[in-house]
Amino acid sequence: MAEFKDASLWKKLAFLFIVVAHTLELHGFSSGVLAGYNSVRIATIIGFLCLLVAFGLALCYVFLDELSDSKPTLICFIIFSWIAAFALIIGVAFLAIDNTSTYNESYTYPSMLLCVGGILSGIAGVFGILEIVGVKA
Repeated sequence: MAEFKDASLWKKLAFLFIVVAHTLELHGFSSGVLAGYNSVRIATIIGFLCLLVAFGLALCYVFLDELSDSKPTLICFIIFSWIAAFALIIGVAFLAIDNTSTYNESYTYPSMLLCVGGILSGIAGVFGILEIVGVKA
């Protein structure tokens, strides 16, 4: 079992950002963003599933000795975190498009959480790329 203090800075930052993104996304879901439109549901559920996989990969990459230096694990983490970011932001865009005729301010807070979670997920993918390239911090 690897220790968190032994991980590089980019691993730690990617892990931190993906944990915060996952937490924000779960809070956004619990606030009711999935209540209305099918397109929003589809995009945000795809984002949720990809972020859940990226979260699991980040846990394995940081804490398991067998996967701590595995490039395929890191590449999968990057891909899933970017797909999650793209799907979450597209889902919020669908919500904005579908919600133009009747503005409902109850969607503002959850959609903001999903946008921030998507952005943090994309940034975590960038930190994964910095880890692959081997940039020293």
